[in-house]
Order: sequence, then structure tokens, then C-alpha cells
Amino acid sequence: MKLAIKAFIFTLLLLTFVFAVSAQPRSIKDDRNTAPTVGTGGAEGGPTGLFTVYDGQTLRKGEYTFSIAYSNYDRDPGDADFTEVPLSFQIGVTNHLEVFFNTTAWRGVKINSPRNLSGFYLPNSQVPIGGFLRRPPSIIIGGSGTFLNQTVFNPTGGPFVQFPFYPTVLGTPVQGNGAAGTFPGIGSPYGIILPGVVLSTTTNSAGLEIPVTFTIAPSYLPDAPFINRTYGTSSFNSIAGGIKWRMNSNESAIGYGLEASWKWYLDNPDDFAGFNQLQRGASPGAQWGDINATFFADARLSQHINLSGNIGYTFTSNPEFNDIALIDRPDELRASIAADFPVNKYLQFIFELQSLHYVGGHTPNAFERNPLDGIAGLRVFPARWWGFGAAYRANLNQQGTRAFDDTPIPSGFIASTNPSGYIGQLWVGHRHPRVGPVVNLPANVDSVVLSSTTITLPCAPGTVPVSGSCDDNRTISVATMRLILRMMC
Repeated sequence: MKLAIKAFIFTLLLLTFVFAVSAQPRSIKDDRNTAPTVGTGGAEGGPTGLFTVYDGQTLRKGEYTFSIAYSNYDRDPGDADFTEVPLSFQIGVTNHLEVFFNTTAWRGVKINSPRNLSGFYLPNSQVPIGGFLRRPPSIIIGGSGTFLNQTVFNPTGGPFVQFPFYPTVLGTPVQGNGAAGTFPGIGSPYGIILPGVVLSTTTNSAGLEIPVTFTIAPSYLPDAPFINRTYGTSSFNSIAGGIKWRMNSNESAIGYGLEASWKWYLDNPDDFAGFNQLQRGASPGAQWGDINATFFADARLSQHINLSGNIGYTFTSNPEFNDIALIDRPDELRASIAADFPVNKYLQFIFELQSLHYVGGHTPNAFERNPLDGIAGLRVFPARWWGFGAAYRANLNQQGTRAFDDTPIPSGFIASTNPSGYIGQLWVGHRHPRVGPVVNLPANVDSVVLSSTTITLPCAPGTVPVSGSCDDNRTISVATMRLILRMMC
């Protein structure tokens, strides 16, 4: 949390600096080439930029790029390891406006701490307990009798029930006062289909199981809230399209503009098949998708240093079943900064810092963690129209043991241990040749050819020339040989 806030404030200061810095005009011989972003982990991939940060450049009219990447990153709670294969296409509509599209061709999600996530406490979930696969204990809202609408401890070993859980499980879901519905007999008292987690239990003097470490609020990954597989795979989970618009001159040392996009999820919880994909970690399954708007800016500080910054906001929608929202998802505030170093036209080093902060009214998250990613890598451009890149990526705000410096780790809670990830990317497309302005130089005249060297003025009225004839042609044609110089780069 503290790191995310610091990164956001730092980005605001950076953008102020970008507009105040004395930057270097961009040369037509600029060695810095362009490529599409990879995205993933909060940033929408596709627009021109670095790995996850949009720079101030856009494709020129008629230029285009195809990109395929392999991205691995870590998220909490649950010590989750995401691996995605994003595909994207971008094309320049004008010299200031590009259009992009992307999709997640494949996604794999590994959960290293399943008991930290509420999805593993749903009625169709089982985890190893005492050497056997059993449904773990949970905290739910009562569905009938004395416990109707009361906070209830649901002990270990409940019946295994497939989605949509009703009418086998007691209670009927109802639309709540907030954005999410209430799911008696299944969900948390906070009004959501996910139950509260129970990390450890004991047995009282009467021989009954009672909770020791638990949460009434659910615990979930905002990007995969229903996951209940320790490893799940899915494909073509979402598609997104949008624009990137640079507002000022392309030759200016400082570039700025706006990115806007809409993301649509192809899986949703309308039926068993759709919810099964969401439990494999495919996506949040939002009914109406998400809308993102990001302000970007960059400054060319010198021939070999470029500085970029983004501030973006994503408006999210909720997954629904029978018109009842299963969870109230948080909106996302993204702030990022980056510095890249074009050594020459073939090689570029990149360093990025991206903060993703979950904001707005949403279902409480017992172990909520705002990720902060650090990325360091390079890109190679064998030619301006194609290239490849690779980077190391780390979640700098992981829910590890250091996250509990001020408080002891709760009994039964498993801290995250591996923050490392990576990015690989390949792109190919079309770029126009670099053509500099025509230099307006005076003509270099080598020779002159005249049609005549004499102009005869007409005779006075009433007189005739001595010769008896008069040449009244008073036009001379001039032909020259000229050498025109044109500067080509």
C-alpha cells in the first residue's frame, strides 16, 4: 500500500517534470525506434510504447505492427503466478492517431497458497486436509432457520456441490442493497458469492470444530476472483480495442496525449461452462467489460535518454448470474514511469516502475494487496520494422514475510515467496522510410540559351522602317540548365 501510494505521487511529480524540463528536439535521424507495448498485469497492451508504459510516440499514417509476447508476473493474495500470451495489432490512421487491438491467446494461473483465497472455499472446491481432499471450513451468511442472515461458521467437510449451487445449498440469492447480491448458505456476510476464509481451526471441549484464524470478508484476486484450481489454463479470454492519440507535434521534444480502450471478456458466469472457465482463472467475467483512459507523456532529454510517464483509470463492471452481481469489483488506478536509453538504432535499454491501486467502492478484500512492478530489459531492432525484446519483472510489493513487519503472520497464513517474472516479445510490421525536409537552395545555373538577343521597338505613327518590314515580336525565350539539391535521410 505504502509503495503504491509513493509510486503514484512520484509519477505525478514526474509528469510535472516532463512538462518543465528543457528537452532536446527530435531529429529526423533519431536512433530511437518504436514498438508496441506488451501490457499484462494492469496495463492494456498494444499501443506504441515500452513493455507496459506508453511513450509519447504514435505510428505514422499507414504504418502497422503485429506483436506476440510471453509475460509472467506475480500477484497477491494467494501467491499467484500468472503467465499470458498476448497478441496485438496496431495501425497508424493519421500521423497523430493509431488504433490497436489485442487478445489474450492463452493464460495459465498457478496458485501457491490456495487457503489464502475464497475461491477454494466454494461448495465445488476441495483441498488437502488431514491427508484427504475435503471442502475446507468457511465463514458464510446463514441461509435458513435460526441462522438466517446470521454470520455462521461452516465446518470442514461440507457437501460437494457444482455451480450454480442452488437449490442444493440452502438459501436463494437476492440482489443486495449494494452492487453485489447476497448468497445465503454460500457467500460472505458482506454480500458476495465468495465466503470468508478460515486459515486454522481447533476442537473445543465438546469435540466441535471451531475457527481460530479466520476472516468474515472474502479474499480474492481482482483479475481472477473465482479461481479454485492450483493450476488452471484458458485461452482467448478477452479482446480489447482502442486508440492512442498524440495531441501535439511529432517533432516536439515533449509528447503527450490520451489512450482510451474498451476490454470485453469472452467468459462469464451465465452457465456452468462459463463459470468453470472463471474458476480456472480465465478472467473476472465482467458482464459489460472495462473502460480505460490513460494520459501519457514523454520527454527526450538527450540523444540517448527518453523519459515516459502514464496515469490511467479503469472503470470496471461486475460478473452477473441471473442479473445478480456475484462480486463488486474495484476500479483500477494505474501510475507508471519509465526511462529508456536508445544506444543506437539497433539497441534500447528499458527500466519501468508500474503501480496498480484498487480504488472505488468494492467488495472488501481481507488480504488485498496493490501490486508494484519493477521491469528491466532491452529491445533489439535488426531493422526498423521488426525486432524482439526481453525483460525481468518483479512484484516489489509482494505479500511476503516483510509485509508483516509490524504484526505477526496470522496462524495458517502462507506468505508469498517468489516475486520474479519475465517478458519476451517479438514484433513485425511496416515503417515508412525516414525522409527529411527538402532544403530550399538557389538553383545552380550552368548555361543559358536565348531565342533572340534583340528586341525591335515599333516605328512611330505614320512612319515605316527603312527595310520595309517590322519585327513586332517582343518576347525572348530563356532556357537554363539547373542543378537541384535534395536532402534525403
